[in-house]
Amino acid sequence: MALDFYEIDDTRQRNKLFSIDNKQMDLMDDIFMEFKKLTGNYVDPYGRNRIYKEHVELIMSIIKKHLNTDPDKEKIRSLSKIYEEFSESRNGLFAIGD
Repeated sequence: MALDFYEIDDTRQRNKLFSIDNKQMDLMDDIFMEFKKLTGNYVDPYGRNRIYKEHVELIMSIIKKHLNTDPDKEKIRSLSKIYEEFSESRNGLFAIGD
């Protein structure tokens, strides 16, 4: 299972921005669950997801909170990389799971 991310308007998937692999997805489970609790929206790792700019910013703030509280250095490194990738989004993200 992986999620491929594109700019929200790139619905034909011509320019992939980044991917989250299985190991990173395990790290993101808690973050996506917290996101769901706050918004009611679920990032489906097997489907197609539109993540609007405001939601990208919310996910980034949740990641940042985890970065500040988690003592695991390897997890912090991986989450920091994901945080940077999310920050590259201009208008939101289109995510496709497999």
